[in-house]
Amino acid sequence: MTLPSSCEILVVGAGPAGSGLATALAHAGRDVLLVEARRHPRTKTCAEYASPRVAEELARLGTPAREWQRCAVPLRGMQVIVGEDSFGLRYADHGGKRTAWGLDRPGFDALLAAQAVEAGAVVAERVAFRRPLMTDGKVTGAVLRDAEGTHEVRAR
Repeated sequence: MTLPSSCEILVVGAGPAGSGLATALAHAGRDVLLVEARRHPRTKTCAEYASPRVAEELARLGTPAREWQRCAVPLRGMQVIVGEDSFGLRYADHGGKRTAWGLDRPGFDALLAAQAVEAGAVVAERVAFRRPLMTDGKVTGAVLRDAEGTHEVRAR
């Protein structure tokens, strides 16, 4: 893919936050370019767990539960162990809607990036962020690098 020289909104990073933002903005009719340094599915060794609120946020984005739950294992609570002491904590349950989730991040992130594309965002993978472009003290774009070289992309 050839990177555009400009877009209305540039989002760097196609993890849950970046893909979720790109999806919401694309649903609102905005011109969104979402760039990700690696190709999905990719391994992430952080944030493999999500709070009970994640289900509400995903529903707000229009992500069907049957799709994202294929990448998740429900967690009803936790066991905390400190030295010789331990205690259990169960999450409050309101009709099964207050469950935390253990996530398969490669699958979960790929699903959310695909949802951003379905919403109308352009997703460019294997595009690394190098530095922000600044104008009068404000971020107005980014210097990005892909297999073709270095590019400046301005956000309007």
